Amino acid sequence: LNYRVIGGPRFYERMEIRDALAFFRVVANSGDDLAFERIVNVPKRGLGEATIRQIHDTARALRIPMLEAAGNLAESDELKPKPRAALREVAANFERWQKALETTPHTELAETILEESGYTDMWKNDRSAEAPGRLENLKELVRSMEEYE
Repeated sequence: LNYRVIGGPRFYERMEIRDALAFFRVVANSGDDLAFERIVNVPKRGLGEATIRQIHDTARALRIPMLEAAGNLAESDELKPKPRAALREVAANFERWQKALETTPHTELAETILEESGYTDMWKNDRSAEAPGRLENLKELVRSMEEYE
């Protein structure tokens, strides 16, 4: 059965591509609060609206990026243990990826980020009909980055 999709979502407008690019944007620029806010709880890490608001408020009060505020909150007693542990992991991941940015080929780093963040596994474990296509789109995104190595 042959078919053509007409007017489907453009590649870079797809949710999984926008999420992946948000991870990459925060690695490249820790001050990208919009990207950080998009992915701080993707995949789900048990961070509720109150925690996200607290990160936001801390960042504004101290005039620092949200990623830095998340790291500060992870080391404080202001949060409950579960969100604190989740933020500690998020901050540690981004710190590690930012260090790797200088020495690791971009495609390899992109694969690492998607794996270590749990984003790839999130889609592998998703039983929806869209999940295989979303995984394929993520692979295509990484392949497209090879042109710029």
